Amino acid sequence: MFRKHRGFLYFVLDLPTDMEYAYFIAGTLFLIFGLFFLKDRITFLKYGIEAYAIVIRIEVSIRDTEDGKRTTYIPHFKVVTHDHTELIFTHGSSEEWGRWSIGDQIKVVYNDSFPGDVVVCTPWEKYRKIIILLTLAIISFIIACLYLVDVL
Repeated sequence: MFRKHRGFLYFVLDLPTDMEYAYFIAGTLFLIFGLFFLKDRITFLKYGIEAYAIVIRIEVSIRDTEDGKRTTYIPHFKVVTHDHTELIFTHGSSEEWGRWSIGDQIKVVYNDSFPGDVVVCTPWEKYRKIIILLTLAIISFIIACLYLVDVL
């Protein structure tokens, strides 16, 4: 089979250099990891314990970036578990002021065996990793198909 690009590494190892293989393999890996995380998250949500968390503090962080100053707001939540233990956890930072205010309640799910494992019950927070991985899988498969039909 004639290869478009032949380097020393490809000559010695006799590796295929067609990009459709690379994108197809990457898409398959993204798909497998995405489905694994989906199964894991569904199991966590099914067997986890629902509770309500209260915003107890909002940490403001100001950093200098190339575009100027960047402000992030990091809410700290308190959850009272079913056995009356208090858990304090922080949420991923938010750049929107006013998204959280002190005293707000949100629905969370936590693992009784590992109480520090808390998931905020919003669609993006529950499925963020899965959405990103499956989107990357679709994009990789589309690029692989474009290489197969010689569009790229």
